[in-house]
Amino acid sequence: MTLDTAAGVQAGNHLPRSAALLARTGAGDARIEGIDHVVDLDSRAGDVDLVDLTGEVFAHTSAGDVHGEALRCTSGVVETDAGDVDLVGIRRDSSSPHRLVASTRAGDITLEAL
Repeated sequence: MTLDTAAGVQAGNHLPRSAALLARTGAGDARIEGIDHVVDLDSRAGDVDLVDLTGEVFAHTSAGDVHGEALRCTSGVVETDAGDVDLVGIRRDSSSPHRLVASTRAGDITLEAL
């Protein structure tokens, strides 16, 4: 499914867990919850919330914080140009060759694994 909007994005209960999601927003917060496939989210300005995701996750915001919880991602990149990255409850399969990368140019990064 593809979402492209100038305002915020909310998706999760309205999509099957197996959906692949591509979302773009110009300004506004985005919350993505309960997707088991690929999530690709880009926001120019706004906070990003990632909750209960499995699979590949690619999330970027130019100006805003990124918060994630209960992530069981196989791999991905979570980044902000100006803001904090806060990922809690990360579950990782240590036998998996994939990795989750978190980055910010101006802000703090907090990672808490289970």
